[in-house]
Amino acid sequence: MISPEFHQLIFQLEVRDLVQLTDALTTLKHAEGLSRVERASVDQAKAISRIDWHGNNQAAGKLK
Repeated sequence: MISPEFHQLIFQLEVRDLVQLTDALTTLKHAEGLSRVERASVDQAKAISRIDWHGNNQAAGKLK
C-alpha cells in the first residue's frame, strides 16, 4: 500500500532526440521533492500509450 503522503505521477513526453530526453530526465532527477525518475521500458510505454487519460485506466495495472 502506498502512503497517502506519496504519489506516483506518469508523464508522457515527446522529445526531438536522445539529447533532449537525457536533458529532461536529468532536470527531473535534480528537482527537489522527487524520489525517483525513470525512463519507461518498452512494455511500460506501450501500456501508457493505451491509457485513456480521461478516466478509464484499463492499462494502469500493467505499469508496475
